[in-house]
Amino acid sequence: MSYVAAWRPDGLYFFLRVQDPDRNPADPADPVWYGDAVEIYVDSDGVFPAPLEWDEPGARQFVIAAPVDDTTPSTRAEHFVEGSTGIAWDTERFAAVPTPQGYDAEAFIAAADLGLGSWGLEAGDSVGIDLAHDVSVPPGQSGAWGNRDSQYFLRILEPSPGAGTDLPFLNENAFCAATLLGP
Repeated sequence: MSYVAAWRPDGLYFFLRVQDPDRNPADPADPVWYGDAVEIYVDSDGVFPAPLEWDEPGARQFVIAAPVDDTTPSTRAEHFVEGSTGIAWDTERFAAVPTPQGYDAEAFIAAADLGLGSWGLEAGDSVGIDLAHDVSVPPGQSGAWGNRDSQYFLRILEPSPGAGTDLPFLNENAFCAATLLGP
């Protein structure tokens, strides 16, 4: 997976290119992360609370499913508030489009997506981000969760003392604290 991230005053934009021609998204009855997908983690201010906690509001995990075939874009996604089960991400600001080598996913994450009333970004601000690529086995085979076999992260760090886990989606230290650059 390769990626580009950008910002504008009202949110963050992500473009992710996945090289995986054997797209195997989750069954519609399963959570999105049970199959091939990309994950985008965003913390609105790049300041992280105690271990195993995320800012609420202000931090979310977004999971976008891979396309089901070679022609149909995917508009299936879920978002997670720390410690919750997936909630359908009901917005038109994301999609995953099939390519001959895999798929491209694009997303724009705004204040409402993070549970915030407003989010005014400026050059010099800090935000937290992390990315992941969920890789799955073909339908009918069993992976670790549903047909998902493994997960690859942009950043993995030792958990904070007392965190008790090194799973990046439960480890606030896994977020990269990025400083927004101006034009």
